[in-house]
Amino acid sequence: MKNIFILFIFLVSNYSLSQINPKDSTFQAIGYWDLNEEQQYKITHSKYKVTGNDSILKSKVDFTLNIKITDSTANSYTIEWQYSDFKTNVKHPLLSKIISVNENRKIIFKTDEMGGFKEILNLEELTRDYQKTLDILKKEISKSDKELVALIKKFETLYTEKSAVNSTTTKDINQFYNFHGGAYKLNEVLEGDLKVDNLLGGDPFDAKVYVELTEISEDNDFVVLLLEQYVNQEQLAKEAIRFGEKITEQKISAKDKKDIEKLEHSIILTSSIHNTGWPLYSMQVTNVSLDGNTNVEIREIEIILDEN
Repeated sequence: MKNIFILFIFLVSNYSLSQINPKDSTFQAIGYWDLNEEQQYKITHSKYKVTGNDSILKSKVDFTLNIKITDSTANSYTIEWQYSDFKTNVKHPLLSKIISVNENRKIIFKTDEMGGFKEILNLEELTRDYQKTLDILKKEISKSDKELVALIKKFETLYTEKSAVNSTTTKDINQFYNFHGGAYKLNEVLEGDLKVDNLLGGDPFDAKVYVELTEISEDNDFVVLLLEQYVNQEQLAKEAIRFGEKITEQKISAKDKKDIEKLEHSIILTSSIHNTGWPLYSMQVTNVSLDGNTNVEIREIEIILDEN
């Protein structure tokens, strides 16, 4: 009951900034944010291995995200994200360090006037910091531990080149601001093609995307938006082969390449967004499937309401 009352106060205090038009059932996602305004979120990343009807939780990470609007102009916002309080179910101490690599990390970026993401401003600083962290981790692992050596190689691929760091760093950011700048009509499906980040460090992938405004809550002043995204299968297979050969330092056989051609990648994103442009809750489910086995990543972002 207390949380419901706090949510009510949050909604009423920003009621005049309406983006919802109940007359024609439309919504435009715009960020109405004040200079020095702050919000706090809980983020949860969970990874599962699914085979048939069986699923196994591989890892789970919880952490806090603090957001601050540090600059506001007629054409843009400058925003600071800071991560903290990482908690994980992974017991291995070195793996925990790798998972918590962003502890107290600050990411500074710019959006357009609507709140749509534009660019990371401190990318060079982030890349240097990740390289320093990687150098420390390399000294701590034993070369006989093949699993950790492979993990460090993957970490190196994701965090040592500026393009890869940009793609990896913006994963949560893209989820958070995905719908900003768009105009939507209730139950109308928008279909399009776009380029999506390649977290393996190669060229962006082509993807087919479908977006729909599925719910308007006039009473509570928020909407629910749905996105479905399907990556080009041929491009995905080629990149998986390139990345696999780079990590293992071995050529992939013709038979295995044929199997990899069946690889599928999809994303289902659901976000509830308040009229001020602040997401209230967002869940992104990524499925990577091959031969009846699916790796599932669930990324949840939930606003933390101040109870004081």
